[in-house]
Amino acid sequence: MDERDDDIIDRFEGEQGLVDVLHAIGVGDNERDKIVDDGLESTEVLVDQFENDINGFTGYIKAINKAFGSTQDEDRRVFFPPTVTSRCIGLLHYASVAYYCYHLIPDLENVMPTLSMSYYKIYKNLSKKEEVEADDDVKLKVPDFKGASTWRSFRDQVCMKLKSMKSNFGYSLDYVIDTTPRPFRRANALRRTTDVVDISKEEFKRRCVHFGETFKEDNSKV
Repeated sequence: MDERDDDIIDRFEGEQGLVDVLHAIGVGDNERDKIVDDGLESTEVLVDQFENDINGFTGYIKAINKAFGSTQDEDRRVFFPPTVTSRCIGLLHYASVAYYCYHLIPDLENVMPTLSMSYYKIYKNLSKKEEVEADDDVKLKVPDFKGASTWRSFRDQVCMKLKSMKSNFGYSLDYVIDTTPRPFRRANALRRTTDVVDISKEEFKRRCVHFGETFKEDNSKV
């Protein structure tokens, strides 16, 4: 959508919006309170704190479970079961990609347990993708350009190489050379709100913005 929906923005930037989406994906009262008490007071703060750092967030959850998960006092017990942890990771990945890679603010009201788990599976699939190192199978050698066919062959090799490499968010690096027109071309453009964001590999390649720190770091690898 072109306009900015104030309710969607409030849910993303406000404490109640984070509390509500955590409740929706099965996070308990004590666990929600712990997250907020630790200063993660909104989804916006959450993605800012753990931008492109799922491992850091996972370590944070594990530390909470270790410190507070085995206490006998149920009122003080704080524990994230594996399934709930996976949903939280899915939520973080989804919100981070939407906010930083698509320059969008997603409506958290639409994030439910099934969706958050599907976002987690997308993240896990990306984390398993093996990056081909420079000295591995795909080796590039600049040829003597003797015609269009030589250029096409070299271009295809470059595309294969980038497709085998990971971007900072785990998706294939070939998005940096994708020529699909982006709706946002400047970092200072206001983020739009949207109901749902498609964060599949195919959509990421066509929609990830070509600006910002993440893009600069990815582009420097090319």
